[in-house]
Order: sequence, then C-alpha cells, then structure tokens
Amino acid sequence: MKRLLTSLCLVALLLTLLTACSPTPEAELKKMGYDFTSRCFQRSIERGDVRAVRLFLDGGRSPDVLLIALQAGHADVVQILLEAGGDIRPVFSWDGFRALARAADKGVYDLLQALASGEARRDDGKTALMIAAGFGDKETVSFLL
Repeated sequence: MKRLLTSLCLVALLLTLLTACSPTPEAELKKMGYDFTSRCFQRSIERGDVRAVRLFLDGGRSPDVLLIALQAGHADVVQILLEAGGDIRPVFSWDGFRALARAADKGVYDLLQALASGEARRDDGKTALMIAAGFGDKETVSFLL
C-alpha cells in the first residue's frame, strides 16, 4: 500500500511539474514577438499568422473577429476562427458585405460558398442573399446568385 501511495504521489508530482513547465500561450506569443493584446491578435490575423492566431485562441481570445480575417483574405485564418466558434453574424452587416467582396478577390471561397448556398443564416433565418437584396446591393446579389 505504501508503494502504491508513493508511486501515485510521484506521478502527481511529475504531472504538476510537466504542467508548470509547459509554456503558456502568452509566453509562446511573446517569443514570437506578440504581446497578448487585442491589437496584436488583430495583427496576427492580418498577417495570416496561423500559429499565433491559434495561440491567441488557446489563451482565451474570442474568435469573433471574422471581418478582420475576411478583409485580410486569409482563408486558413477564417477557417480557424469558424472552427473555434466565430460568430458569422457580423458578415451579414453592410461592412460584412464589403469584406466579403474583398475576400472574394483574395480567394476565401469556403465561407463565400456557405453564404451563397444559403447554409449560413442569421438568427432570424435570413440568408446573405436576402439581406443583400434588402440593402438594394445589386453587386452582392449578382455575386451570390
């Protein structure tokens, strides 16, 4: 029984030491030249720095920054933010439609395809096409058709 308790204590101690020695997302970001701030998170998105974006998310930053990623045109970052639960609703705003137009020029096709197919909907059930038509935005309506 004593050996079992001693072994369990050693395992617990080793796990504690390993956890304490693991670098935090903040520490890893610091090594990469980023502070753990909103501005640096935005900069990592604009640069398409996938590793940094993942570290910011692991550190607790909100994935609700799709417009920034769309404007930058980094499909891989958009995908990471969507997988992390990023809110698609801002894309349905007027600024969102302009961001989508820029994204189309830069090849962020997965999200554009979801919007065009009607898979992505706002909370009220409206699709991007419905909203663009409501705004009278002929260019976006043509694109989505």
